[in-house]
Amino acid sequence: IALLEGRGFTALEFANFHPGGKLGAMLKFVRDIMHTGDAIPIKPLGTKMSDALVEMSSKGFGCVCIVDKGGDIAGIITDGDLRRQMRPDLLTALVDEVMTKNPRTIAPGMLASEIMRESVTASKPAVMMLIVAEGRKPVGIVHVHDVLRAGVA
Repeated sequence: IALLEGRGFTALEFANFHPGGKLGAMLKFVRDIMHTGDAIPIKPLGTKMSDALVEMSSKGFGCVCIVDKGGDIAGIITDGDLRRQMRPDLLTALVDEVMTKNPRTIAPGMLASEIMRESVTASKPAVMMLIVAEGRKPVGIVHVHDVLRAGVA
């Protein structure tokens, strides 16, 4: 260990040589475990809730990311939002009325171990999934179960 420290051998370098071990798993990045492309549940502002529900159900994350005309994240609709907004006209309502604005996001370059800390914050309710964003653009989605499967937690 003294020799490794003396040569400046870091934990990240160790992870490159031994990615299958516990340390390697803990040093994975969000981009290594996130779901991308068509797997991301996304709908634009102005979408009917009936269409958003189809997107939520087909992607299997229990949420749908709502984006504005520029593709920036405007909000998120989760299973919890649906329960809180249950009303007779829910299916014909627009996502704009139901979504939670400014959802928590995580950057693809963060360590995957940060997902657990970010999903459980003392000042906010716990969440099971996070939108991965570069700036305000959604580039992926990660579920707490992805973290567990990767051996990070």
